[in-house]
Amino acid sequence: GIQIGGAITGLNIKNNILMDNGIELWGYSNVTSITSDHNVVYHVAGGNFMAWLNIPQTWALWKTNSRQDANSSNADPLFSDPFVGGFTLQPGSPARSTGIYIPGVSTSNPPNIGAN
Repeated sequence: GIQIGGAITGLNIKNNILMDNGIELWGYSNVTSITSDHNVVYHVAGGNFMAWLNIPQTWALWKTNSRQDANSSNADPLFSDPFVGGFTLQPGSPARSTGIYIPGVSTSNPPNIGAN
């Protein structure tokens, strides 16, 4: 799984798509300053796939306990065919036009999540 920790401060995670095959756990530990929002997070198996302070959490508990991802969604990003490198967003994707504008990075307002 992805575990972000150690001496990290000022970490901003915005406009990203995090997706896996249902066997991994994501989370943060020992992070003193983090902002995570406007992301699409999808875990095929659902359940306790997030971790806050190394404790497995559901998506709802993650949002409550971490106080992060208020504008993020837990949904299939609807890639065209990710198993062969097709990461184009299909119509109806929750990542379409739901990102936050980042000056110097975004090319539209609002931008797609996972792309500028």
